[in-house]
Amino acid sequence: MYSYRGRVNGERARVYVSGVPMLLVFSMPLAWLSGTERSLARRLAITGGTGAYLINSRLNYQGIVDAQELSIGWMVAGSYVQPVGKRVRVATELKWLNATATQDADFSLQLQLLWRAFSW
Repeated sequence: MYSYRGRVNGERARVYVSGVPMLLVFSMPLAWLSGTERSLARRLAITGGTGAYLINSRLNYQGIVDAQELSIGWMVAGSYVQPVGKRVRVATELKWLNATATQDADFSLQLQLLWRAFSW
């Protein structure tokens, strides 16, 4: 999620914080909106979920201190998928993850290459 480094009393200090989401996630394509197969709305999806985050932190200052904490949290996302071929698609996803107990959050933009091995 983030890291800091600096100097305290002339000595180097570093803090690292990372989170592992364990969420129950629901996604809904917006294909039910009116429009043709080529319309923008049919390629959009919204996603949301809730669950827990395993927060790992490491303080490196006059020794190393590792800590873990379990935090409840949630996430919301929106995505767009652009077909490139019959089985290949390119997607982008804007995601906000929030671990509420520790007040840590992540806002990210991902670019994904999707391949459909099979479909029904």
